[in-house]
Amino acid sequence: MSLKSYMQLRINQSPLLFALKQEVDVLPSRLLGRRAANRSWSQFGEDEILSNELGDVLQTGYFLDIGVNHPTKLSNTFRLYAMGMRGIVVEPDERLCRLHTKYRPGDIQLCAASGERDGLATFYRLSWHALSTFSHEDCERQIANGVKLISKSLVPVFTTSTILPRQRNLWVTFGSTMAENLVKPLPDRAFSGGRRSQECRLFHREVFLI
Repeated sequence: MSLKSYMQLRINQSPLLFALKQEVDVLPSRLLGRRAANRSWSQFGEDEILSNELGDVLQTGYFLDIGVNHPTKLSNTFRLYAMGMRGIVVEPDERLCRLHTKYRPGDIQLCAASGERDGLATFYRLSWHALSTFSHEDCERQIANGVKLISKSLVPVFTTSTILPRQRNLWVTFGSTMAENLVKPLPDRAFSGGRRSQECRLFHREVFLI
């Protein structure tokens, strides 16, 4: 096991170390304050697209961020939040849900997952928390690659229709591997121009707009 993998395992096995690591990851956004809206926080620059597209509806639109993970680090919606937009964040890891409640109180936090139908699903929390998954096969594959299983538990699963009966002027982002392991309730289409209210868009297989 590499030193990096060992340290990641120790952090995820210790509630105190995990909480400390997540708090440290929040520091850059806290230090920037209102200037956090001026830079990208996404892994691949998705929030650059989002902020440009939604500049005229930041105060009236809202987002649904599924598999949101950390409230600021590699977040597709934190920049929108810093710009004044609010939404619903869906995250099955209760530790990260608590972090969202603390640092993004303007959002609605839902400690659950989203899938094709309402119900329950087994959530496999792995030593590299970004790889945590609902897929038993994916969990076994990650374990074979040296990732450790920390815990598994049942979490509620809701369709996007249950979470939001009316889906209008809504950005839906699938922000992590764990979200992608559930069946997506929205269709895949190419990211292209058009009227925001009448089409679903896809960017890097993550960002959807209805």
